[in-house]
Amino acid sequence: MRLKDRVAFVTGAGHGIGAASAERLAREGADLVILDLDSDAIEQTADVVRRHGRKALAICADCTADAAVTEAFARAREAYGRIDILFNNVGQSAREKATEFWCSEPETWRFVLEISLFTALRCSRHVVPEMRERRSGKIVNIFGIRVLWRPRHGRLCLGENGSGRHDAIARPGTRSVSYQCERCMPGRYSDAGA
Repeated sequence: MRLKDRVAFVTGAGHGIGAASAERLAREGADLVILDLDSDAIEQTADVVRRHGRKALAICADCTADAAVTEAFARAREAYGRIDILFNNVGQSAREKATEFWCSEPETWRFVLEISLFTALRCSRHVVPEMRERRSGKIVNIFGIRVLWRPRHGRLCLGENGSGRHDAIARPGTRSVSYQCERCMPGRYSDAGA
């Protein structure tokens, strides 16, 4: 078990990649804090984590709300004392809101940036100080390759993480710690494995 007794905080852990990643982290020995808007789904994910013999704290919260995120991280620290791994998985595309970039509204852009970029920033700022102090920690950011639209067809694409850089969240001003921000391109996802 490579992550024995480490604490991982996974956002968007109720479904899909987030749920599968939480299970994989548990299989590797991590205790979990799992966060999602869907309370039934995170309870199911928590049950899966516990079946692997690991602890799970399920928190139903909205990552777009500063107060909710602050409370979630306070609960995590109260339960475990630290966070070793942050897995930012909350995200949303806007393909269903507009077919072409020039037909879209600024409100659509704000929606995508809030859900897909600012949630990761909001969560990351809660762990970077302790990771710097400990001189260890991992932040994994999951972002869609095409957040808004496909550029090949004249549509706007913000880049893998909304800034065009995969490491933009953890790097600035954090040179004293070697952060490892992963670029994940999972391709097809199935419930069969993570």
